Amino acid sequence: MLLATLALVLSFVPHTVSVQANFALTSIAERQTMALDASESLVFLGIEGDFANDGDVAMSQRLENEYKLQVIGRPVRATSNREHYVFAVQADDAGKLARKMKRGLKKDDYKVSALCLTVVVAVGEVKSRDLRRAAQMVEENDKSVFASFVSKREGLVWVFHESKLKSKKVLALFDESKVLFDFYHQDVELAPDKDGKISDLAQLAATASEKLDLARASQAEGYLTLDVYLRDLDSMILMQRGRHTFACLDVYKPFIKPLKSETKWIVTFDNSGYPFVD
Repeated sequence: MLLATLALVLSFVPHTVSVQANFALTSIAERQTMALDASESLVFLGIEGDFANDGDVAMSQRLENEYKLQVIGRPVRATSNREHYVFAVQADDAGKLARKMKRGLKKDDYKVSALCLTVVVAVGEVKSRDLRRAAQMVEENDKSVFASFVSKREGLVWVFHESKLKSKKVLALFDESKVLFDFYHQDVELAPDKDGKISDLAQLAATASEKLDLARASQAEGYLTLDVYLRDLDSMILMQRGRHTFACLDVYKPFIKPLKSETKWIVTFDNSGYPFVD
């Protein structure tokens, strides 16, 4: 996989980041650096109903106008059901938001639910059509799977599912496909900026292992590498620089924020193959 990286300076002083309406996620094409005082959350809403005649566009506009939500990029349509769309929106709590929206959408024969995300990766070479067939099969075989998104080049299947369906079961659902899958995990590198200093990265690595869903954590040459699984995620962090918007695994709230440190960090990550990118 082609590694593209984004460098960000993180500080720990609470502050609100201003975000413009109607923006889409941007694939990382080069290293970029930005100051970030706080993180916005990106959550996933599954909406079921009639989306004929550009109904997904109309729903995006409704979410923005009626519910005052920032809709991120293009919604994801299920591979096996034209009435299932996943919308990524800027919010803190998808469950609370879905409950708030339930009555209004029900009047127009739509159902809304909060979703989690688990990402699996094909092991070895695989044809694009086999990836798509595997995604369709999983959607059809378990109604707790709301939708999926296939990243063909990266060999990834992004599975949007109800919280009661855990990631281990999600992976097991792929056993009947022609493709061998495993959980996908992604490196996130953290390092103090040029003015920062960390005395014990080894201790931080141990702390990260307790706070995050990691395949591994290691430290070397002044930086911390966290290899994070993308499974059972109920949110990601949303960051913006100018007109460009990026999504990153949330290492901020569960790990960095509780440190209550004034240290600024540079974080490097890869978002190749992400959905909701225009």
